[in-house]
Amino acid sequence: MDLDDAVSDSSGGAHISEAQARAAAINAPSVGAEVRPLPRKWELSTQAPVIGAVRPLPEPSLARQLRFRLSNVELDGVSTENFDVAAASLSGSGHTIHGGSRQDSYNFAVGASGEMLLAVADGLGSSVASQVGSRLFCDSIITIAADHVITTVDDLNDLITRASERTQRIAESGHGLSVQDISCVCVVGLVRPECTLVARIGDASAFLLNEDEFAEVFVDSGSFLNVVAASFPGHVASDVEVVFLEGAPGILALVTDGLANDIRASGTVREWLQERWHAPIGAFTMGDSLRYRRQGSFDDRTAVVVWPRLQSAQGE
Repeated sequence: MDLDDAVSDSSGGAHISEAQARAAAINAPSVGAEVRPLPRKWELSTQAPVIGAVRPLPEPSLARQLRFRLSNVELDGVSTENFDVAAASLSGSGHTIHGGSRQDSYNFAVGASGEMLLAVADGLGSSVASQVGSRLFCDSIITIAADHVITTVDDLNDLITRASERTQRIAESGHGLSVQDISCVCVVGLVRPECTLVARIGDASAFLLNEDEFAEVFVDSGSFLNVVAASFPGHVASDVEVVFLEGAPGILALVTDGLANDIRASGTVREWLQERWHAPIGAFTMGDSLRYRRQGSFDDRTAVVVWPRLQSAQGE
């Protein structure tokens, strides 16, 4: 939120947002009691664009007795022999305003042959603890893959099935949660210098960024936005969509639908991300790349981006 979005209190003191002032008035301890709203928290500035008519963001809140919570922000940035990787997951305003948990998760690891294995999951809003499912699934993908060689489409399908089963088993035995409580969608990638496999269940997606243009890996189903046709645990084999990309992978981004929808619908978002993602970046720059604000965009945003190091070196 910019300083222009703030208003001064009636005493001419500390500047607070309109939302903070309303909240302070509602939560006043008693009629006639003096209200002293806290000053707005200082935050790092950003050049991320604001697209359309958006309201000033109130301070993030935290609901009482929230059993399973993921942090509002998660950032990563690493390098391997063959790849540079950066990732970020930001809680959407729809969750932070009402004190709920981020429902997106990610994880990644390097395989025995130097390949990158990536997992991104998005919990369904209709499930009471889908953040548990998304976190368990991403961790399960990495845990199971450590003991298996993943080279073919069938291998990747089997890995997703095993991870889904492990997610369900731990959620039920460890937390007493049912399949319906933890329903999620996911996208999983296996990136090698010579080829890439990408698989998904549901509406998570993947994009290639080549020559400053986004190309979606999966074919558009033509279905309405926010309508999920498949989820896990409990999916069937036909629910898994797999794409094989031969040759050098280029820049690959695995994303949840909160970000995918913005990339599809907004040229400004595409231009902003092209500028930020055209070359390898670190964790904090990756987080800042998702700080744009767009009218109608309230969902969590998560992306894991992979740059082949050979391509990076040639461009330097």
